[in-house]
Amino acid sequence: MKKPKQKVFVFGVDGMVPELVFGRYKKDVPNIARLMQEGMYARMRTTIPPTSIVAWTSINSGRDPSETGVHSYTEAPGPASMNTLITSENIRVPMLWDMLDKKKKTVVALNIPLTYPVRPIHGAMISDFLTPSFDEHSVHPRTLKSKITKLLRGKEYLFDVAGFTGYKKLDLDMLIKKTYTMSAQHFRVAQYCMKHYDWDLFNMVIIGTDRLHHMFWRHMDPHHPRHLKNSPYKNVIRDYYQYTDRELGKLLASSKIDKHTTIIVVSDHGMDRMECRINLNDWLRREKLLILKNTSPPLEIPRRLRHEEIDWKKTCAIASGGYQGRIYLFGKEKVKLKSYLIKKLNAIKGERGEKLQNRVFDTKTIYRKKDGKAPDIIVYFDNLRYGVNNDIGNFGLYSQETTVGIDDAGHSPEGVFVMKSPLLQEKGKIETVDALRIAPTILKALGMQHKNLPGKPLL
Repeated sequence: MKKPKQKVFVFGVDGMVPELVFGRYKKDVPNIARLMQEGMYARMRTTIPPTSIVAWTSINSGRDPSETGVHSYTEAPGPASMNTLITSENIRVPMLWDMLDKKKKTVVALNIPLTYPVRPIHGAMISDFLTPSFDEHSVHPRTLKSKITKLLRGKEYLFDVAGFTGYKKLDLDMLIKKTYTMSAQHFRVAQYCMKHYDWDLFNMVIIGTDRLHHMFWRHMDPHHPRHLKNSPYKNVIRDYYQYTDRELGKLLASSKIDKHTTIIVVSDHGMDRMECRINLNDWLRREKLLILKNTSPPLEIPRRLRHEEIDWKKTCAIASGGYQGRIYLFGKEKVKLKSYLIKKLNAIKGERGEKLQNRVFDTKTIYRKKDGKAPDIIVYFDNLRYGVNNDIGNFGLYSQETTVGIDDAGHSPEGVFVMKSPLLQEKGKIETVDALRIAPTILKALGMQHKNLPGKPLL
């Protein structure tokens, strides 16, 4: 008798929050709740930092940031840095689709962060929200591009609602409208690929959750410092969870998903209210560690720090990152300086003088390998309830917004993990799982080797 084909369906939801899915909104997501009941679920400990491209790359490779080489949206700052966006070509390790391609297995990979430019795999790939244009570098195979255009009746394919960070500048009603328009396109294309490819791994990511969390959190969270009671937008996030769950239900109803299919729902990180921001580069300037050239224009209003105005011969530290702080050190006294900064960063207090639950990481102690492109220090102010502002020219240590915009919420260190599989031995709620266990779990479900990956499969 022919052995049934083992398949894996991964439904990635950017920023989906365990406190909402497992608690407050559980009744609003019946399809996810049913998977929880029939399988296992847990909070997922994500990467440090919990940046989308960092986390999704680790989830889909089984490697930590020191191995993948992905630490931020841009290359590490320094005298020779051009501050350009990184791409899939910067990833140093094989991704799941690379591993499966060698075994001639068919993969459908849709909108997974840091897949632009796409790779020619056995299957189909559509790139992510960092994609500059809908062209031959964003869709594989090329024939799929014309099919998508036909599916959408000639309308523009949306990789994001308004470009990278552009959603923060949109009118709220327009943001809602564009988020649903984008999501409807992504689900429609997913349905097409689900039907027309004989896939072994179907792996997709929805990013609308992240966009709406960032901009509507205060409308639904009574503990938010800028909460609007009885806001007309109080149910925007809940409504999108309901919508996403309904669309998941339609995908699960496909004949391609049967009792032999392992189903995984996962988010790259969670979300939490943003109380305030720490003006980190201004703080480094006051510490005389970030030095600007004498020719730099006066700081009359807050503005972005420009590469060319930094005095790299005198600068010892520079920060980047919008939710967590990534600090890069320079010069001969890095070890001594790192120790000094870790102590000082831990002692930073809140806007009202309150003690914060700061977490300061020395990347040499948390990563598996030495990586010269990694930040030297990563800091979570108040475990990420305080974000970071890396503009310069701000008044004082605290601010609510950056020149990019204002966020209601930032990323939190734990995401969602739910799995239903015929191979499961343990069911129900389990202890927190590490993001690096997901890739080996997928490989094992597909009958493939996973010995070289550090994480242990959950099957």
